[in-house]
Formats: sequence, C-alpha cells, structure tokens
Amino acid sequence: MNGCGRDAIEAFFEMIRSGVPPDDQTFTGVLSACSHSGLVDEGMMLIHGHVSLGERVVEHLIELKAQEAGDYVLLLNMYSSAGNWDKVTEVRQFMKERGIQTTPGSSTIEFAGVVHEFTVDDISHPRHPEVYAALDEIGQQLRIAGYVPEISSELHNLSVDEKGYHLSYHSEKLAIAFGVLMTPPGKTVRIANNVRICVDCHNFAKVLSSAYNREVVIRDRSRFHHFRGGVCSCEDYW
Repeated sequence: MNGCGRDAIEAFFEMIRSGVPPDDQTFTGVLSACSHSGLVDEGMMLIHGHVSLGERVVEHLIELKAQEAGDYVLLLNMYSSAGNWDKVTEVRQFMKERGIQTTPGSSTIEFAGVVHEFTVDDISHPRHPEVYAALDEIGQQLRIAGYVPEISSELHNLSVDEKGYHLSYHSEKLAIAFGVLMTPPGKTVRIANNVRICVDCHNFAKVLSSAYNREVVIRDRSRFHHFRGGVCSCEDYW
C-alpha cells in the first residue's frame, strides 16, 4: 500500500532463501503488493505451476476485493472521462434504485493535537478565509510550475470553467493548503482521505511536493501516497 511492490517481492524471496515456507497468506500478501504496483508479470511468475495454490490465493483476493464491491465511483469516473454522460446518468440511476450511496469525500489533517476535517467547497472551518486564500496562492504558483487541472476528474456534466472551479476546492487541496499555511517550510504534510484520491488532486500534490520542497503523505482509501520531488511512491498506479 506504500508503493513498495518490489521490496515485498524481495522480502518474499528472502523468506524462501531463509528456509521459511510461504503459506496462503504470504502469497496473498505478495500478490496484493504486485497488484498495487502494477507488477502483473511478476505476480504471474510467483504462482506459475501452482494451480491449487493459485486457486486458494485467488479466493483470498476475491474476498478482499468484495469489500469494495459497492464502489461505483470508478465507473462514473471512467464514463465521465470519456464524456459519455448518458452512461453516467445510467449508473447514477442504477445506484439510486438500489439505494447505493457513495461516501462523501473528506480529508483530515492533524495540527497541534487537533484533527481538522475538510470537505469539498468547505467553509465550516473557522479559518476558512485564510485557507482559501492560501490555496488560491498555491494554485497560482503550481500553474507557473506546470500544474494543469485534470478536468476529467470532475464527475458532473458541467462547463470547462465550472469543472475547473469545483476541482480547485477538493477536500485534499483544502487540507494541503491548511498544512502549508500552518506549518514551517519543509515540514511534511500528512493527510488522511476517506475515498480514493482523484487524478487531479494526485497531480496537484506531485507538483506541490517539488515546487514547495515539501513531502506530502496522503492516505486514501486504497493506499499511502508519498509525494517527494514531483513524483509519487505509487508511480501513478493506484
């Protein structure tokens, strides 16, 4: 979950070299690491020829994946990215008919022993005028540094300008702005997000980590993202 798939594979082989026999859970762990890091060929190699073991491991992985079966955001994202708004409407209607609700996105950051929570377009925080001013300044600096909003990350059928506005105030960006505002230069910013980070916020954090010389750590629903020097530990695969 920290983007260390190859380290997990090396630890797996170190176990074997040390004479420790891998069990089902070990294989499940290393294949999950391969999955998170996009190491498909390596994962296939590890269970090659072990049919019965492969079946048991796949059962484990299916059980883990089933926990996320209610996540329709990926479908919405895919269709909206392709501009297929009829499909977006169809998926939203399907969710409504079956009472499927997506979790509202929120990001939290701890400062001075207090947890501060932000949601999209949030004005509930007592220091929100300062946070928004800081975010606007950060946005201007990041555009100079090469950041370009990823409009496809906005899941509603809006104009380009409207999409850009909504993307500007995602909860992750507000939490990052609060962290930059409240901590000294060079201090690591650590954020927890209850949903999967969107591509636009991911790009935003990458450019900020370079332009502001800050390490940014975001724990989203799927994994940890460590942003340093303009790159992420997930290597843009999450």
